[in-house]
Amino acid sequence: MFTPCGDGRDRSCLVSVVVVASAFAPHKQQLLSIASFLRSRYAFFEILLIAPASGETVDDLVADIARVTPQIRLLQIDGANDFDRLAIHGYQECIGDIVVLTSADELPFIDLATLIEPMQRGENLVRLRRKSGSLFEKTSSLIIRSVTGFEVDTRFYRTLALSRQLLSELLAYPEEIQLFRFKAHHLFGRQRVIKTDAAPVRGGFRRLLRRIDLVARLVATSAPRLLRFGSAVCTLFAIAALASLLYVFAIWLMKSDVAEGWTTMTTMLGAWMFVQLAATAILCLGLSRLLDRQERSRAPRLLNEMTVSDLFGNASVLNVEVSEPHSETKR
Repeated sequence: MFTPCGDGRDRSCLVSVVVVASAFAPHKQQLLSIASFLRSRYAFFEILLIAPASGETVDDLVADIARVTPQIRLLQIDGANDFDRLAIHGYQECIGDIVVLTSADELPFIDLATLIEPMQRGENLVRLRRKSGSLFEKTSSLIIRSVTGFEVDTRFYRTLALSRQLLSELLAYPEEIQLFRFKAHHLFGRQRVIKTDAAPVRGGFRRLLRRIDLVARLVATSAPRLLRFGSAVCTLFAIAALASLLYVFAIWLMKSDVAEGWTTMTTMLGAWMFVQLAATAILCLGLSRLLDRQERSRAPRLLNEMTVSDLFGNASVLNVEVSEPHSETKR
């Protein structure tokens, strides 16, 4: 709920804006615009700039933004070069009730008010997605989602807003926080997807390499599902190999004029394929069950919490003695 203070700014919550970039100097004007917007709309806010360790001189940049608003921090992280790994440090350092995560190259295309307002109305997660998309994007997204369970849709922006409650749950599993935006479609309630007309953000060769690395991590994380899929495929081919063996056996029983060597070669090939595929199917299924058991051994996630208590309304519950008022009679 919007709660204005004396100057008209909202004081109902603390807003944290986390901006991730490899370099901030080219995005100075966008950062100044973000700082001005936050200062004009919210009484309590902070800006966190997260970047990899580099030789970039950022003292002047931080000083210029601090003149607009003093609530700014810059963290340079050693050993982290991609968006998701850098974002983890922003999640861990921010203190806001509403956390907005974005990248510097998406700043010109986003509207902070569009993200923050639904959060103030009770949403847990708000994401941005382009309205338009090519047939290839939609088809590839559907295939990847069916096979891996991840929603890898290139129409989604990396920019998102999430509540403090949801962020606290995510921080309990730091090894998965990098990929939660690809599983958000079925993990979290009270979420909203806002469709925009903004153009897609294009990248160069480095962006392509980061996407390849992201795909590799998605494959590793979705290993149980992929193993079950591989087990099913191997089982189907093993059944086909067994059917070919039965076919050869039936031909050998019913016909006497069979070409020399045909039955022997077909039987050996069919038997070899059946044994190999059946063993692979069993191995994949066993590994997937092992990984599933490891996943189930973890503590369950808290999805929601609601408390109604009158603890302090009854003093006896707290073992507090209440003195009875007494009056003194004057004689």
